[in-house]
Amino acid sequence: MEESGKWDWKISPVQKWYDFNWQEFVRYRGLIRRFVKRDLLSNYHQTIMGSFWLVLQPLLTTLVFVLIFGNIMKISTDGFPSLLFYLTGNIIWGFFSDCFNGSMYSFRHNLHIFKKIYFPRLIIPVSVVMTHAFRLLIQFVLLFAISFYYLWTGDQVELTWRIFLFPVLFLLTACFAMGLGLLVSTFSVKYKDLENFMQYFLRLYMFATPIVYPSSIVSEKYKVLFWLNPLTPLVETFKSGFSEQTELNYPALGIAVLVIAVIFTSGVVLFKKRELKVMDYL
Repeated sequence: MEESGKWDWKISPVQKWYDFNWQEFVRYRGLIRRFVKRDLLSNYHQTIMGSFWLVLQPLLTTLVFVLIFGNIMKISTDGFPSLLFYLTGNIIWGFFSDCFNGSMYSFRHNLHIFKKIYFPRLIIPVSVVMTHAFRLLIQFVLLFAISFYYLWTGDQVELTWRIFLFPVLFLLTACFAMGLGLLVSTFSVKYKDLENFMQYFLRLYMFATPIVYPSSIVSEKYKVLFWLNPLTPLVETFKSGFSEQTELNYPALGIAVLVIAVIFTSGVVLFKKRELKVMDYL
């Protein structure tokens, strides 16, 4: 008997590791918008300052960094104005950590939705990244406003051609955070201790990344290990957009791109393979 029409779903005993239907993201684009809107509104609902926290939070953290690491500990900023130096690192680190945490809790925080209705589960971490990308865009306006102030006052700040790399840097940061978060989310469903360990690891990882110090103060003995951190060349390239004195480490940046590609692909593949089985553990 001839088929009378196309099937929307196809059930098969074996799922190929590369069997992704990326067209589903186009069909469910309205759902992605709803998740993004939900996350943006819920975070600042019933707050006095509302969305002003988007710029106040990184600014307050930066001021604390300036006080402790800049004024008390006297850590070098390689000629950068302290406020701009710590704000650049703080913004990209906040974007990474928020995307990582949101992806890591994809299953646990959305269990009530997963059990009621079908939609591509990968939409959740994608919407998380898009939510934090919107926040990043607003914080980026603050960053450029401060950088233009230093340009106007004649401080050692200059916009370089590397600012055109910023979209690529943020995309790589998002892929790294999302891929790592998806790997952890899949395993932490069965091994819950992993979530606690990753929160502890995340605090240490910030100090392994040049957020509150420049790469120039790292000892030669640890240089190789330092640059193998995928986030290090991304942060340093981001900071180099505001100073010609900061040199790019192209080999480290190339290695970081390869490592991030592997982690992102592994995270997406494992998430897709285990998205149905993990429901038995929750």
